[in-house]
Amino acid sequence: MKLNQKSIDKMTEYGIPERMQGAIVRYYERGLRPGHFLTAVIQNDLSEAVRRADEENVRLLKEYVMWFYNWAPHGSWGSIGNFVRWLEQDFDEPEEEVA
Repeated sequence: MKLNQKSIDKMTEYGIPERMQGAIVRYYERGLRPGHFLTAVIQNDLSEAVRRADEENVRLLKEYVMWFYNWAPHGSWGSIGNFVRWLEQDFDEPEEEVA
């Protein structure tokens, strides 16, 4: 599933660091497992998210949750089950560029 540009733009508006945005996009568009912090956020595991967060991301935890709540595809986050089901989907392989 491709995230629409508005969803991606909202990450910046919510203050989600650019260095984290790529992992979120890859999770949605290619089914790639993000790092421990984002995995905990997506699974709605607050204590693990706080434990795994760096100083910047722990301050932004509310903004991450607000972005996922408002902009993430339905059924893609909020529990371990949703996380696992999302990763188990068939994702289109990225097309290789032809020279």
